[in-house]
Amino acid sequence: MRAAVALEPHDPMQLRALARGATRRGGRMLFHIKQTHAPRDCPYGKGGSRSLFDGESKDVKIHGYWLAFPQHTTYLVVETDDITHLQKFLSPGAAVTTCEITPVSDQPAPVPG
Repeated sequence: MRAAVALEPHDPMQLRALARGATRRGGRMLFHIKQTHAPRDCPYGKGGSRSLFDGESKDVKIHGYWLAFPQHTTYLVVETDDITHLQKFLSPGAAVTTCEITPVSDQPAPVPG
């Protein structure tokens, strides 16, 4: 049984900068999720890879969904305003998946200076 969620970047200054960007977006942020499972835990024929997250969530909007079937990996880009919504969104697969979650932006970072 595996369950892990890693939030990158770990640098508090970068997270604050991303949060400021979320404020400009109305409090919502984009996240790239890499969700993997072991071959023995493959959901193929048992609900499929979409059974590993809550695709019906009203609090998390899915912008993109891709599957690397031979690698047992799903990639998603989602938008939400609260980390607890993201955790709930991923809870269906928490017992059998490992997730890497990276805050991302659709806007370039401001140039220092």
